[in-house]
Amino acid sequence: MNSSCSEIDIEVVRQQLDQPSRSLGFPAALECEFANELRSTEQRSALFTSFFLMLLWAAYLGLDSWRWQFIRGGEYAEEFLLGVAMPRVLVMLCFAWVVWLLSRASTPLQQRNVWMAILVLACSSGIVMTSYTLRNVGLHETSSVLLLTVVVALYPLGVPLRQMLPVAAAVCLICGLAGPFMLKKPADMLTHWVTMGSMVVTLFLSAVTAYYRERAKREQFLLRKLLKWEAGHDPLTGLGNRRLFNDQFQRYMGHTRREQQQQLFLAIIDIDHFKLYNDHYGHQAGDEVLRKVAKVLRGHLRRPLDLAVRLGGEEFAVLVHSDNAQGCSSYIQGMVNAFRDLNIPHAASPTAAYVSVSIGLAQMHDGDSMDSMFSRADKLLYNAKQQGRNRLCMEPTAQPRSRLSV
Repeated sequence: MNSSCSEIDIEVVRQQLDQPSRSLGFPAALECEFANELRSTEQRSALFTSFFLMLLWAAYLGLDSWRWQFIRGGEYAEEFLLGVAMPRVLVMLCFAWVVWLLSRASTPLQQRNVWMAILVLACSSGIVMTSYTLRNVGLHETSSVLLLTVVVALYPLGVPLRQMLPVAAAVCLICGLAGPFMLKKPADMLTHWVTMGSMVVTLFLSAVTAYYRERAKREQFLLRKLLKWEAGHDPLTGLGNRRLFNDQFQRYMGHTRREQQQQLFLAIIDIDHFKLYNDHYGHQAGDEVLRKVAKVLRGHLRRPLDLAVRLGGEEFAVLVHSDNAQGCSSYIQGMVNAFRDLNIPHAASPTAAYVSVSIGLAQMHDGDSMDSMFSRADKLLYNAKQQGRNRLCMEPTAQPRSRLSV
């Protein structure tokens, strides 16, 4: 995702699916991500189309070069140079520049879209000038190619319809105004207005087609995003699931080894006597406890790379980046204090009168694998339970085990 795009709320995705907008627009962050995906999926299409049209334009440039030998020195020589040769060369340079930009993956999205719009406008203006100039000097003209310009503007080029539709409309406007200003023979105006009528019809049909095509793409984008989210998240709590945890855990360990600026910690959190809570209060109440725990964990993630997941049942895990063990311990304690403030009664618990948790906290060491670090944290959680629950156990090298102040 583009760095300018903020984090997407999955509820916004669901809302867009339930109540699709007919205006082909999403909230800012979601629109940003869609635009980047549109660019990625249609990059080859845009590059191929631009390159093909550049070759076609080069063919016309070659034809004009051949025509020049018959016009050179005549009364239409200057008009041909200004109205045909110069526009051909300028548009050719524009084609070459845009093709080069499209071939570079690092080209900013907004810059790319602007130049695609400039290319369409430049190409249409060039076609108008060359076609009507050729008609004025009595040579074969190609005004029918203007229809292709409108179609191309609304072709899948990785630019949203609401950005390219005004460009296509501007092409029609340029062509409509060019006829009365450029054409010298009154008889040519009839052909001009017939061409304009064809362009308006083509614009309408192309716009309708492009609208439904992009609407389908937007719906597919939302569905893919929702499915991807659901594949990596727990539906009850909204936290990441074991699959996401395994993927991110491995990546975070590699990141910690490379950067070596912060240490990585793994906390495994287990709700004490959760089965007894379900038996006493019912499973719906138990689900509500899980959601409240998840809300506390999610609300205390302080760094972009910190991650909270539900491993399964009443067990959670948090991956924490911290400068040292003491800082991480204080961070985990802050989570526990927030959980304590919930003060959820647990009459069936032999440990406390409220819902309590046990935590095992392990620090990443040199040579650690994902399994070895998880195993140590799990063992520390087991120790916390053996020693009476409602406590945090850390590795002796990090900090002595301590009872939680809950």
